[in-house]
Amino acid sequence: MSEVFLRTAPFYHWLDLQIGDITDDGLEIIMPWRPEIISIPEPQQVVHGGILASLIDLAGIYAVLSQGGQPSGTSHISNPD
Repeated sequence: MSEVFLRTAPFYHWLDLQIGDITDDGLEIIMPWRPEIISIPEPQQVVHGGILASLIDLAGIYAVLSQGGQPSGTSHISNPD
């Protein structure tokens, strides 16, 4: 499986994601820790939900690809400009 989504999508590139182990049972997505992903700094650091949702979304893309499918968008956001 290619890491094409990780290198072409600016957001994933910014997160510096990497694909680790790929098995029949799962996929490992590696993300280095960085302070910008924190939404609640104290008393215990909490990762922003948008970051976690992005990891779930990416795992879904790779799940589709692993089965020979092609991922596609389910919504459209237009720029009014």
